[in-house]
Amino acid sequence: MNPLFQSSENNYFYMNACVGENTGGIEAYSYMQGFSDAFFALSYIAHTECYIHPISHDEKHASVNGLIYPMLYCARHHLELFIKYQYTIIAHIRNKEPKIPQGHDLAELFKLLQDESNFDRRMAELTNKIKPFISAFAEIDPTGQTFRYATDTEGKMHLAEINTINAT
Repeated sequence: MNPLFQSSENNYFYMNACVGENTGGIEAYSYMQGFSDAFFALSYIAHTECYIHPISHDEKHASVNGLIYPMLYCARHHLELFIKYQYTIIAHIRNKEPKIPQGHDLAELFKLLQDESNFDRRMAELTNKIKPFISAFAEIDPTGQTFRYATDTEGKMHLAEINTINAT
């Protein structure tokens, strides 16, 4: 077994996370919620500008300038997983075989969710409430690469035309 990714019986046994087939069948939800929780944890660190290192217990400085990328990556990925998760929930409601949409294009995924939600006016209304958030992320990071890498595959800098992003 890979020694880096295994359970531990040391003083940090409480940090053993249930993954794979040990999740009780909620792995998709766990991934989705995990990226949301990570966003809020990083946001808290950005606001306080520090964190306590879990091993050394030293206080470490953290800057919003560096944290903004993982923060927004986590938020964007949460939205992508949320769309896919909701798509499967709606499929279950409609007694259809849940087929998780593939790809990372938020606008395309959201369109699929909207189409699937149109069977019920209430579902369509709920789906439309999140449209501004999806559209904002789809515009700035349509493929999930903008907050992961400084440049695109052709070497063009991401976010070149944006000077600041407020992290609140």
